[in-house]
Amino acid sequence: MLPISSNSKKTPLARIAQSRLSEAAAAAVNALLPESANGDLGSECSWADDVQYRYPWSPPLHFINTPDGLCSYDYNRDCMDENGVMDRCSAGAINNYTSQLLTYGTSSSQYNLTDALLFLSYFMGDIHQPLHTGFTSDLGGNTIDIYWYDTKTVLHHAWDTNVIETAETTLFNSTPEGLIAAIQANITSRLSEAAADAVKKLLPESAEGDLGSECSWADRVKFRYHWSSALHYIDTPDDLCTFQYNSQYLIPLVSPLLPSSRAVATKMRIIFGDCKDEDGVMDRCVAGAINNYTGQLLTYGNAPSEYNLTEALLFLSHFMGDIHQPLHVGFTSDRGGNTIDIHWYRTKTVLHHVWDTSMIETSETRSYDSHPDGLIAAIQANITGEWADQVKAWETCGSNVTTCPNTYDSY
Repeated sequence: MLPISSNSKKTPLARIAQSRLSEAAAAAVNALLPESANGDLGSECSWADDVQYRYPWSPPLHFINTPDGLCSYDYNRDCMDENGVMDRCSAGAINNYTSQLLTYGTSSSQYNLTDALLFLSYFMGDIHQPLHTGFTSDLGGNTIDIYWYDTKTVLHHAWDTNVIETAETTLFNSTPEGLIAAIQANITSRLSEAAADAVKKLLPESAEGDLGSECSWADRVKFRYHWSSALHYIDTPDDLCTFQYNSQYLIPLVSPLLPSSRAVATKMRIIFGDCKDEDGVMDRCVAGAINNYTGQLLTYGNAPSEYNLTEALLFLSHFMGDIHQPLHVGFTSDRGGNTIDIHWYRTKTVLHHVWDTSMIETSETRSYDSHPDGLIAAIQANITGEWADQVKAWETCGSNVTTCPNTYDSY
């Protein structure tokens, strides 16, 4: 389980933690949460603070006091309350409530497992906050006065609250969804460390390390690279709900110079297929582009590469989006829905634009207060949760193949 902060200001982190659970663990959490939580662990993240008066033995479970001047922790030395009762600290509480929750599903459980869940999720946050394991004399920074910008506070509160509030305000427009998205992105980055480093080095300086900031580049350069327009889509024959990259046919040729008995000896190989541009140039489609630019990027690190790898990266990242939009692989006659007029609510548009833009904008507006970060967080949560069992299949093409656009565009 991921760290969950120790007060309600950090509710978003509790939701991130919940999104990381296995299917079985998520079902158990839903079953144990009080009905008032509506299945949201984050809504209960302040519970362990709220019950300190009801459970007066619980305050020592929020921290660990270590000897002054010793930057070390020893369970047997330090995990006790002020009266010397052993196991009364956040580490002991985590051990205890984890053990209790392991009895879930057994008929003989003697514990209040709802309390155990709420305590455990809370203390996992406490133990990851540095000042919840601190020197005895300053009470984990609670006696150290500081200024956080213009506000007088104590060091412990700065770690517990001010750091997060300031991050939300200055970086994420005061929306916890933005903080969620940033943390989820760090946790669930689909790139390996080496790939992420390569992307940063290949991005133009103006991107400031953000691949997303360049996502429209491939659209903007269509006029400079007029040949690139065909790389955004695949036209398939009308009424055929299939895609074939190419097909080969051997056509018998009858030559007047050959006896009739040998007429079939001469054949011509004809290649047909959907991955071509309007002039019939093969490999000019989004699937071909993905294969091409992946091949170019695999030369990264070679000295020197004959390709412009920055452009290869920007093309590839854009085309991986195109190929997953259903109408970028569509019927030739309607140009992937671009000639099909429809109304999206009260706005007249075309079907292609609905898939490209309208659905996403409407989702952001209605479900995420017009913040794309909220949509990002929801998708990230699905990748690590509901869709987790499918991720391996997405990442693996099989048969020692580096790319598999034919699989994507056949869905």
